[in-house]
Amino acid sequence: MNLAILSVIYNNHNLFELNFDLISSLNKDLNIRFFIIDNSNYTVDNFKESIFCNSNVVYYKNDFNPKIEFKMNSYHHAYALDFGINLIKNESKNFDYFLVIDPDLYIFGDNYLTEYMTRMSKMDIQIFGIPWALKWKNKYKNFPCVHFMLLKIDLISDLPSFEPISKNRFLMFNLIKYLQKNKYLNHLSSFVFDHVPDTGSELFLFLKNKKTVVFKETEYKKLKEFARKNLFDIKYPKLISLLFDNNTTVEVFSYENTIAAHLRCHGNRLL
Repeated sequence: MNLAILSVIYNNHNLFELNFDLISSLNKDLNIRFFIIDNSNYTVDNFKESIFCNSNVVYYKNDFNPKIEFKMNSYHHAYALDFGINLIKNESKNFDYFLVIDPDLYIFGDNYLTEYMTRMSKMDIQIFGIPWALKWKNKYKNFPCVHFMLLKIDLISDLPSFEPISKNRFLMFNLIKYLQKNKYLNHLSSFVFDHVPDTGSELFLFLKNKKTVVFKETEYKKLKEFARKNLFDIKYPKLISLLFDNNTTVEVFSYENTIAAHLRCHGNRLL
């Protein structure tokens, strides 16, 4: 099978490099083409040579400065994802699936992407991925988010923008926020917005009725048990050391024989 992987970097090249090596080493049976959109506000001169020299890597340094009409987080991330999706569309005939993944979300398991796609094909699953962790109470639930979202390539032609909220819903959103401040009217907000818009929210509304499978959130100790059982601390010492650092915050998810670790905070830096 042939897979396109899209990832947006923002001042975290080192984390993506770890992920590039992990994905490549654990999924050797796949034909993978990486599409990397770099949103960083600085240039990294020593970005890993093995990435740039790889013929199956498309790297684009994002130098556009889109007009942000709404003062809301995540728009630059969304525009970069939209740009990357258009690159994949131009080559869509070469792929069976496409994956959107954060640079700092790591999955452990032998040939896991092939297993996921085989399951999707057999069960006619259109979207497979990782949901928002339960602690994010204002996000949509039980549906893949842009941290890790694997889709059949057939969906790419009609895919809406990754923007947090469309222009025609923005005024309504501000109205609801106003109502929420009124103790007599705040109960009305849930009838219009059941989650706070973020990158991929419009995508969720478009795809939420598709057949979907999601990971389940699990305990941090499960990651340690899984890593030690499979000798990942020996195979990937730098990554495991980062994930097990006392100054690191990690969200952990599992699906059958695989486990995912999403790095959310390292030291004082939010990710």
